[in-house]
Amino acid sequence: MSSLAAFGLSNYKLKFKEPIFLLLLVSLMIPIQVMLIPLSILLKELNLINTYCVLILPYMAFNCPIAVFILRGFFEEIPMGIKESAKIDGASDFTIFTRIILPLSKPALAAVLIISFIGVWNEFIFALVFLKDDRYLTIPVALYRILNSAVEGSPYEIYSAMATLTVFPVIIVFIFFQRWFIEGLTAGALKG
Repeated sequence: MSSLAAFGLSNYKLKFKEPIFLLLLVSLMIPIQVMLIPLSILLKELNLINTYCVLILPYMAFNCPIAVFILRGFFEEIPMGIKESAKIDGASDFTIFTRIILPLSKPALAAVLIISFIGVWNEFIFALVFLKDDRYLTIPVALYRILNSAVEGSPYEIYSAMATLTVFPVIIVFIFFQRWFIEGLTAGALKG
């Protein structure tokens, strides 16, 4: 979804292209804590509390602006000649996007994936506020609840080991995508 929005904002001459992009940037400046009460009212009305959707929907909504920001910068650096030659060959816009732009965008997509994954993996406040059922808890909230229920003489070395183990998925994702990560973050940053 973010890649399609970034493609549209970078390749089409839309009347409100810049205001839409500025609106996305402004949405990055809104603290998540400000959204907790309205979001909790909305999610309660939709009967989504204590479901996986209560986390998935806000995570998608809050990760889209940063993804569009990174991908738009990357897409603007792809030479127009590549897109124009594909148009001349009869490719539709969707074909250009799926067969040319996305394969060239692996570094930017890897950067977005890593940033989003780390943000979602470490997210604490939504899971704490919206999930009451232990079946749906995320690892940070589960650790928090375990540590809050600890009494004097609890095995803190086990808690430390548990906290350390939660880092491994992030490390594995980063190791897998590291060769594209730095390139993806810096590719759209410089105009030459």
